[in-house]
Amino acid sequence: MDKSKAILVLLAANLLAVVYVGYSLHGAVRNGHAEQDAEIRNLQQQVQQLESAILNGVRQELTARDEKVEALDYTWSAVDIAQKSAQIGLEVELQEVSASAEIVLTLAHEEMTAPMEAVLEPLGGMRYGAELELSVAHNYELRVWERNADGQRQMNAASLQLPLYDELYARRVQEASTGTSISGERLTADVAFQLQEPAIPGTELEKVLLRITRDGAVYDEVDLTAQATSQSARSAGLEQQYNLALAAGEIDPSVTLEQFISDREAASDTDTPAYDGRARYTVSYTLDYAKDAPELGLDAESATELGFEWVLTFADGYVWPED
Repeated sequence: MDKSKAILVLLAANLLAVVYVGYSLHGAVRNGHAEQDAEIRNLQQQVQQLESAILNGVRQELTARDEKVEALDYTWSAVDIAQKSAQIGLEVELQEVSASAEIVLTLAHEEMTAPMEAVLEPLGGMRYGAELELSVAHNYELRVWERNADGQRQMNAASLQLPLYDELYARRVQEASTGTSISGERLTADVAFQLQEPAIPGTELEKVLLRITRDGAVYDEVDLTAQATSQSARSAGLEQQYNLALAAGEIDPSVTLEQFISDREAASDTDTPAYDGRARYTVSYTLDYAKDAPELGLDAESATELGFEWVLTFADGYVWPED
């Protein structure tokens, strides 16, 4: 190799080395910047979370200091679904009341141009209440006022809600779930849901219907209302304990579920769930291919083409699920 070629080779090697070192340094700097940026972003998030926690704490403390309403309760006395109205018993408990003051409640919803007012009657102690006829087509925001010769002051610092629409319609059926399972020559469809118990007057469950469809058309409708029996959280918990105890051999097989529940309730078993005002329902239907739908010629594979729609109808005409 002559001298000029050797120089060219050395220059090329040096150039490659410089390029390699340059890219390496650039990558290192970039990675360093990325790590710094990540640390800065993480620090900013922590600061924002801390600021939010402090502001929320201050806001809660100020609200608690200004709050003069100890409790708000309401009951459904009667419901007229045709008129979409209800008699609602409202009661508030206050922490303090000025002498000779009148307690007034204002109610408003999104379609009102001005809130409606109701004077609350003293019920004894710090409790005041009234019976009101209200539309159930809305949820209401409430404010409690103390009025006297010197003026008025708002007693509630926190927002007070009267969710009539949500309770009557949106939340009537809770924690609903449906499912199907196939075993041999049978398919089982089931639905589980919860309802408030006792129900709002006039809104009791009236009918449970299973609609079976195929290719988008209704094949059959099965009335399963007779199976719709309620079970409280406590009863459900005791039944689960009974099944586990029976499987583990902890109780004699001759002991019935009714006897087990009676014994546990007599012993005031604190491990069982307390009644939460909701009733649990579980309804199931088993379709025997040969017996119940011979004309369909079903098997385990084609049975999956069936659709199952559960329909709950209530005494007031409300149908779940809503269209």
